[in-house]
Amino acid sequence: ARLNPIGRPLVDLLRGQIAFLDGAPADAQASWTAALGQAEALGLRLWQGRAHLSLALHGDRRDRDRHRAAAEHLLRRCGADFRLGPLGRYRALLSSTVD
Repeated sequence: ARLNPIGRPLVDLLRGQIAFLDGAPADAQASWTAALGQAEALGLRLWQGRAHLSLALHGDRRDRDRHRAAAEHLLRRCGADFRLGPLGRYRALLSSTVD
């Protein structure tokens, strides 16, 4: 990522995933937010969509709908609809949850 700025969003996406799996959701969210900012600055729609998807699935509850909508829009726009699979499973889980 030091040599090629295009790799920075991916590195932060992966750092976020590792942090989340290590039980550090705040660190994960910070990494995903950094990935999103870098992807936006570079105009990388796929990585923007992936960052929004991670934030929609695991980020701050107040922002999940906004990130979900952005992920769906960006990933469909660049032909990566198949990446939206986790959102469908997440919606199914939410609809079967009793409050």
